[in-house]
Amino acid sequence: MAKPIISNAKTRGKRNRQRGQEGEREVAAILTDHLNYKVNRLLGQERDKGSDISTPPYRWEIKRRKRIGLLYDWIDESIEGLQNASERPVVAFRGDGKGWLVTIPLLEFIRLIREEIKHE
Repeated sequence: MAKPIISNAKTRGKRNRQRGQEGEREVAAILTDHLNYKVNRLLGQERDKGSDISTPPYRWEIKRRKRIGLLYDWIDESIEGLQNASERPVVAFRGDGKGWLVTIPLLEFIRLIREEIKHE
């Protein structure tokens, strides 16, 4: 008979931190590949309430979870991590076994696509 898996808050918390760090490294690698410059995680951000990754003017909050929820909390966290008025908040997230998605405030998205929209 298999032993039951014993889980406690300490081991769950450690695994959640590891999953978060893995997600940060994964997004940093994707950004590095597609932006053609080295993007690194911002170390100490958990302690300092900062963002996970910075690609000026964007400050990234990275979330990797079993289930996705709390998007408003995450965007608020991203906004709190901004260092100055010229920076823009971004939250990248993915559930286990899913692809990465990004959310940004609507007015920021409109600013980004304004030039591409064709008026008829």
